[in-house]
Amino acid sequence: MNYDAIIKETAAAISQGNIILYPSDTIWGMGCDAKNEQAVQRLFAVKELEKEDPLILLVSTIDMLKEYIVDIHPRIETLLFYNSRPLSLIYEQAKNLPLISISTDLSVAIRVVQEPFCKAVIEEFGGPVTCVSANISNQEIPTRFEEISELVKERVDYIVPYRQNEKKQCLSSVLATYSDEGELIVLRS
Repeated sequence: MNYDAIIKETAAAISQGNIILYPSDTIWGMGCDAKNEQAVQRLFAVKELEKEDPLILLVSTIDMLKEYIVDIHPRIETLLFYNSRPLSLIYEQAKNLPLISISTDLSVAIRVVQEPFCKAVIEEFGGPVTCVSANISNQEIPTRFEEISELVKERVDYIVPYRQNEKKQCLSSVLATYSDEGELIVLRS
């Protein structure tokens, strides 16, 4: 299957409410349509997450990001425009998302992806996609496809047939929030 067909098939799987196993812009992740409550509920079950465990949502552009947050500081918007390293930011107030996809305090962690494949899938799908590490909760996070457990592979609905043979280890994104003045506060580097 060629690159464009994989993008279309992956986006279709998300649209159908499936849980996918995919190469995100950082690590291999499990994801689904962030606005589909039933899919997100299934994702929590597949990963054995508690509802209190926050999700990270992926979007393809700053414009898409603005559809799901109430406010963004101008300094943070500028940072996102020029930033090249994967950066997941926690925003104080989400909007246009079901409660299951956001934290109990109504905040939301969202990353604007730069990596071409992940960006193309999100653009083809047309909305935010969840991204949780491809492991069962409290188990080691895999850094390559070959380290993902068979249990995870059995539980998801669709495994993206792309970048499965890469040997380089992937890292999680930087996780941060920001102050009222637009100063970045790094929570995980």
